[in-house]
Amino acid sequence: MPARGDATPTGKIEQDYLYDKTVVCPVCNSKITVKVVKASRLRIIHRDTDSMAVYKDINPLLYDVWLCNHCGYANLQTLFHKPLSKSQIQLIKTNITARWKPRDYPQSVYSEAIALERFKLAIYNATVRHAASSEIAMLCLKTAWIYRMMKDETNEVKYLTWACQEFEKAYETEDTPAFGMDATTQMYLMGELCRRTGNYARALRWLGEVITSPSAKQTLKDKARDQKDLVLEMMKKETT
Repeated sequence: MPARGDATPTGKIEQDYLYDKTVVCPVCNSKITVKVVKASRLRIIHRDTDSMAVYKDINPLLYDVWLCNHCGYANLQTLFHKPLSKSQIQLIKTNITARWKPRDYPQSVYSEAIALERFKLAIYNATVRHAASSEIAMLCLKTAWIYRMMKDETNEVKYLTWACQEFEKAYETEDTPAFGMDATTQMYLMGELCRRTGNYARALRWLGEVITSPSAKQTLKDKARDQKDLVLEMMKKETT
């Protein structure tokens, strides 16, 4: 990816893909300005086996967390408008707003480091207000992807592990699969996260569930078989 603000191979600069939008914070009711990526202009180059998309010219992941600089509330843009209970709002005001110091972010584009800070703020918000495991899982997964962009393998694995733990909690305790995934897609993701973090026994369990599921699509079963073969190969290498 080009440096922030540099011209891309298409002749565009990153700002060309962004626009500002005014939204209302669900915690303090302040009007805030957030950055939004023009989805119609996005072009995916490829997608990693844990669903991380690599885009041409701009990565919308860097702008996926919206933050209220008045009270410190942060969440994924798809969940930012989600109503909060009175008790959740009070938890945020007591644990975050009371100690909040506004951040000074650039008016143009965000770096990986800025995105990482905002994701960690969103994770802290989620844990403070006792958010659903699926929400924490997705925040951790996307944080791991930013570390992957930064080539920080140690922290990537740390957050992939946390994401997998929360996805497994969500699978056991929540009524519907996380973030629009069906049950078999979530099982595949958990299996792939276990594989990436070296938890091979659980990886084989989840991937096996996908392979034997009558409701899983054939393309997903094929992906699960490919990843199962990788797990078995990695296990064999560790024992020789």
